[in-house]
Amino acid sequence: LGSSSGLRLRDEVMAIGNAGGTGEPTAVAGRISDLDSTILALNSADLSRKALTGMVEISAAVSSGQSGGALADHAGAVVG
Repeated sequence: LGSSSGLRLRDEVMAIGNAGGTGEPTAVAGRISDLDSTILALNSADLSRKALTGMVEISAAVSSGQSGGALADHAGAVVG
């Protein structure tokens, strides 16, 4: 395990997940495009909204399912 505290803009990372819930692991490389980002998440069950802060944003072709998986740095340490 690593730490997101050492991440810098434009660092290379890899998003790992199970895009589409197929059971097949996927990985997509990208670069850090924003640190300490805030997004508004929608709960589809009750339509409530919640602000999520401290998020790491990456510039990559991430599919649904990968966004909730691990984010690894260039050394393979999980940083998000």
